Amino acid sequence: DMGGFMARCLGFMLKGAPPPAPRSRGVTSWPSRIMEWSMLQQMEACGLPHAYFHGAFLEGANQALRFAAEAIGEPEMLRDAGSPLEAELRAYMRDPVGILDGHGLELIWDIEEVLSMQLGFLHLVYGATRSRGVEALGGDAFRWQMGRSGTTVLLGEADMPEGSMPRFTDALFIAQNRGGIICADAFITARQRLMLGPKGTADVGEGDGSSEIKVLCTTTHLVRMEAELLPGPEYDEARGWCLADLNLALRGNCFSKKFPDIKHR
Repeated sequence: DMGGFMARCLGFMLKGAPPPAPRSRGVTSWPSRIMEWSMLQQMEACGLPHAYFHGAFLEGANQALRFAAEAIGEPEMLRDAGSPLEAELRAYMRDPVGILDGHGLELIWDIEEVLSMQLGFLHLVYGATRSRGVEALGGDAFRWQMGRSGTTVLLGEADMPEGSMPRFTDALFIAQNRGGIICADAFITARQRLMLGPKGTADVGEGDGSSEIKVLCTTTHLVRMEAELLPGPEYDEARGWCLADLNLALRGNCFSKKFPDIKHR
């Protein structure tokens, strides 16, 4: 209903996400820095150098955020399977936009100015991808996460003959040769304007305001981007990146979370 949509709107676009801790000396813990360095080393082995994630990646996340903002006012963009929005995120956004359309309303979400961009959490999943699924695992898949390292492997029953679990390093080698997924977060702080009104009138900067709701605010958005790895592993440049989640609306939308923990097999 309309009330439910407005609740989504506030959480999804206005509230955003808690900003990351400043990276000034002494604020970010050494374990966190070491983990980030370790993840960046793995990314570099996949063909993505350190500098990429502090430059081109952040700009790509910015463009993905702007695409999502534009798609809110253009429902057809949320039906396009070729868009940079992952399918589950498209579906999440499509429902409330349909409710608005049914009430003769439209929403304009305008990212006026980006004030800062910062790299956030990095996560690697080896063993399967969204596009190829888990067929290569020969049936049921299980998730094995190495502590809080940011690395997860997906294994099948065939990888554990007679129920024995391999060493994590062996499991990692097996999984890497099946490809995988890169998840990378960007924190983007932006000045934005939202306007809700009857179709054709909710145009940013226009209208007499008599039948419109306008909000101007500064918000930090958590933009979760996802890319696939070819066996090797190697970054799949032809497929590129997609926007998998925004402000944790889908609780991260992590592909590996669809499978049970290996401890519960």
